[in-house]
Amino acid sequence: MATFPTDAGDLTFRRDMPMFYRCLLTLWGNRLASGLITESIWSDETLESRLPVVRSAFGHVMNMDPDLLHSLVAARLPVAVDLDEFAKCEVVSLSAYWADEALHPVIRLAYGVLDDGVYALAEVFDGVVTATELNS
Repeated sequence: MATFPTDAGDLTFRRDMPMFYRCLLTLWGNRLASGLITESIWSDETLESRLPVVRSAFGHVMNMDPDLLHSLVAARLPVAVDLDEFAKCEVVSLSAYWADEALHPVIRLAYGVLDDGVYALAEVFDGVVTATELNS
């Protein structure tokens, strides 16, 4: 049986593909398969040296109030969004992306209804919603 950590410091990442490391976590009571995507292939040493920053980035989101984060994302969504539809959504996916030149990863959230697809996407850094878009 898989273990789903509730603390970012307990997250373990396993390479599934050359630029994708899978992890399991519990986010606000929901068990999610998650991961880290890198722009280029990392050595094991590079991964190990950057894991504290990755865990910290995940931790910022894991420790946020889900209702507050939902409202912050809603406030940044495009004008065309149906806010009533978005109100029904929850985080169905959480991942991190680390670009080669970046000093830290960006957390990407997908909002939707389980088994019904993704409605909107958001990027978060250090508790701040930095970008949003509707899933097309």
